[in-house]
Amino acid sequence: MKENILVIDDDRFICKGISALLEKYYTVDYALTGKEGIDKFQKTSPRIVFVDYCLPDMDGLEVIGKLNHLGCGMTCDDVGAYAKGQQAVDVIFMTSCGDVELAIKALRAGVFNYVEKPIESEILMASLRRLETSRMLEQQRYRAELEKEMLVFSLGHELKNFLAIISGNVQLLESGTVSQPERKKAFETVRTTLKDSVAIMNKLEDYVKLKSVEGVSQLLDVNSLVTNAVSSLRYIFEGADSRAVKIDTHLGNCKKINVDPIEVHGALVNILINAGYALKGEGDIAISTSMEKDFVVIKISDTGPGIPEEIREKLCRPFTSTGGTGIGLFWSSFIVSRWGGTLGIESAPGRGTMALIRFPCER
Repeated sequence: MKENILVIDDDRFICKGISALLEKYYTVDYALTGKEGIDKFQKTSPRIVFVDYCLPDMDGLEVIGKLNHLGCGMTCDDVGAYAKGQQAVDVIFMTSCGDVELAIKALRAGVFNYVEKPIESEILMASLRRLETSRMLEQQRYRAELEKEMLVFSLGHELKNFLAIISGNVQLLESGTVSQPERKKAFETVRTTLKDSVAIMNKLEDYVKLKSVEGVSQLLDVNSLVTNAVSSLRYIFEGADSRAVKIDTHLGNCKKINVDPIEVHGALVNILINAGYALKGEGDIAISTSMEKDFVVIKISDTGPGIPEEIREKLCRPFTSTGGTGIGLFWSSFIVSRWGGTLGIESAPGRGTMALIRFPCER
């Protein structure tokens, strides 16, 4: 679909000339007065507006001011516009005055560019090319900033999960009701989780130092990954806050997968914690592994209340949740996809939920 352009100029010849030049690439409309231009702006929501300074009812700077007052006069430098999902609007200011002071006023009013009349087609097209390049760079910058924010938030979310694991096992040890083998296993879980927490904090430190935050791949047994994730959480689900959460594992004969063990462990823990929250202290969680052609499949299902379709379709997007922070499944999906896998959610109200993870296996 072509972008809309609005030309506001009292010279009909100029309006038609710009329309003829750009109609191959844009949908162009024009207005001969400031008021008509503002009315058409509200109706057509153009992405680009050409505004002449000398109009019969008001000057071009006043037109731009009114557009800004309407909340529509955003330029591609307004990162907030992208954050709110709004379309950026860019103004190209036209005048035959050749006045430097006027040009400065226009730029201060937020216009993207300033061109003098008579407008040459090469200058007009060059201005539009600059505009498209500026938009592309701004969108890339915004996406990069958003990804950085999401990375920090997600790593913090993982740290909270690890602290919950440590806290659960410490409470178990303090209870004095566990056998010596169970004590040994709880201590080992705490030791391993502390090590993983240090790795997460190192990633945060790398981010602060503007280093690349990349995972380290290893060829791993998926059953060991699942067993470790379940083991680290079992005492939380079976502790004092949970009445009867039962975890069943069915591990098949699977090939190895090439992933970062800490990242995938964190993803599995996120999904398991979500399943535990859904049960509200009572119910069953089933975890299985199997082979499907060239993929290792991990299924994690719970007997919770299930998820409505309108929420399920958005679950792997950031800040979509049925009760948590809305970041766990987003981060888990990101980690799984980073190592060539996929994460899908199957659920319906009253029928529980299943997370279906597929990783390409070693060939």
